[in-house]
Amino acid sequence: MNGRKTAKGVGRMRGVLGMGVYFLSLVALALASSQWVACSPLEDESTAGVKLTVIKITARNAEGQESDWLASDVVRIDPDTGQETVFEDTARVDFRNDWLNLAIEPTPFNDVIVIRYRVEYFRPDGQNRPGVHVPFPFDAVTNIRVPVNGTGAGEIVVVKAQAKLEDPLWGLRFGGREREISAYALLTFFGHDLFGRNVTTHARLEIHFANWADQQ
Repeated sequence: MNGRKTAKGVGRMRGVLGMGVYFLSLVALALASSQWVACSPLEDESTAGVKLTVIKITARNAEGQESDWLASDVVRIDPDTGQETVFEDTARVDFRNDWLNLAIEPTPFNDVIVIRYRVEYFRPDGQNRPGVHVPFPFDAVTNIRVPVNGTGAGEIVVVKAQAKLEDPLWGLRFGGREREISAYALLTFFGHDLFGRNVTTHARLEIHFANWADQQ
């Protein structure tokens, strides 16, 4: 009798251990699933539970003319004095901030503050060496608030005046081998919500560099 009771006890213990292993397996599977979600591309771009999007870029050249693309004049020459002047080129960027979790209501803490941006230049022909084929990339700070489920806008610099005093833009004023450089500015915007969680988004702007005002 004692042997049978012992066997039954061992069998019950194995059953309990088996259920425990099964339960731990489910927990491990759930943890693995949550880790996979945390490493999704969306989370790599943003940890704030919102989607920041650039809905429009309006470029403004040195003469104040606005367009969906930028005609960047590398130098302005006064016809009376011959004085040369270079100007930075700017753009207005319109953002939208969409709340992703439809199960709960957002709060003002889900507003996004865009705090800085990066500008990099690329040519369609693949010649992209900074200082030789395209201007050098640069970073700049900004302060643009985009309310949750709303829009916001701000002004940024897309071509620095200093870039027009360096190659390859410097050479365009003399009508050399290249009279015009066509490129894209890749704009990367970095921000955070009011909880401090990161948000990132990208956009691009078509740019044509030339000595527009003084070409013969």
